[in-house]
Amino acid sequence: MTASEKAFLGEKVAWVAAAIQMPEEFRKRAKLATEELGAKVISLLPDFFHQPPRIPENAKIQFSGLGFTLLGLPCFCYV
Repeated sequence: MTASEKAFLGEKVAWVAAAIQMPEEFRKRAKLATEELGAKVISLLPDFFHQPPRIPENAKIQFSGLGFTLLGLPCFCYV
């Protein structure tokens, strides 16, 4: 996986996780992300446990560190 591919995947994980307090939006985002990325990325997700994606500005108050990553990773199995 190239650095740009990893960054893109991290952005998707962060985008989904940022909606965790809005269940309908979370499901919508998780569905869109899984449709776009497919099952091939599931094996790449554990890397984010050690190097979490960048937290979007609008979610920095809501999340920090590992907690944010843990919320985003299940999105690919949630739908």
